[in-house]
Amino acid sequence: MADIVKDITSSELQQISARITQGVGGIIEQSKRTIAVYLNSTISMTYWNIGRYIAKELEAIGDEKYGSKIVATVSRQLTEQHVKGSENVSYSLANKPSPQLSLRTIA
Repeated sequence: MADIVKDITSSELQQISARITQGVGGIIEQSKRTIAVYLNSTISMTYWNIGRYIAKELEAIGDEKYGSKIVATVSRQLTEQHVKGSENVSYSLANKPSPQLSLRTIA
């Protein structure tokens, strides 16, 4: 193996290294793009499913009067349970569900 390296000039070694670096860099960049697309679609579907579930539950209650209080409470509880460092951050969902939001519009 050492004999092969001795036969390669410094210029050839730089060219080969640059070509491999560029090729591997391209693979890494393509993987980053693929991951970003997958992650974005997964996050979008997660939020859509959460919204659909909440709308379904609130529709089952049938009392819009308490909907915003329920959503605020659930938001706070979920933040505490699932958001790292949530003790320093205040998150909330919308103050009240959109009047246009119903299972018929999102299903």
